[in-house]
Formats: sequence, C-alpha cells, structure tokens
Amino acid sequence: MKLEPGENGFVIDVNDLAPLLEIAPDEVQDLMRNKKIFTQSETGINEHAGTQRLTFRYNGISVRLTVDDNGRVLKRSKTKVPRGTGLYSFLDAPAAPKDERE
Repeated sequence: MKLEPGENGFVIDVNDLAPLLEIAPDEVQDLMRNKKIFTQSETGINEHAGTQRLTFRYNGISVRLTVDDNGRVLKRSKTKVPRGTGLYSFLDAPAAPKDERE
C-alpha cells in the first residue's frame, strides 16, 4: 500500500482503506463526506521528521498509518474499541435530538 502525496495532504485509495475499516469500498466516500469516518494527520518532528501519522476511525476501529514524505507506509496498526467506550466514544454516540441540544 502506498499513499499519494497531494496538495492538502495524502490521498489513500478507497480499496486500501475500506478493508482496514471493515467496510465496502463504495461506502468510504459517503462516510467521509458525512464526517462518519474521523481523520487526523500529524507531522513528525525531531527524530520523526520526514514522516506523517494518519489516523482513521470508524465504528470502533482505529487505523494508524505512519508514512514517509513519499507516501510509503512505514508502520500500520489497527485497534478495535467496543462502541461507547474509550477516549473517542463520543464519535460512536448518536447525536442528541435537536430539541435536546438547544
């Protein structure tokens, strides 16, 4: 797997990301567009200079890819967290009805 460096960061092919998140490739774009897949990018400093750590979270699955400046994957990890638990449990929680948010 290799990510493509782009103008606004790295681009990952849906056929590479989907199986990591245990979803179908045709679901990825819609889930990302609707902010159901959480994404985060971190730039390495000091001894990690020249690398980026990209995180994708969906439905209790967290995937982290560490890539070099050319998009070559140096390290990959995948963690499953039961829904409603852990640091990012708010991402799995359904939104409150509108009248409860006002």
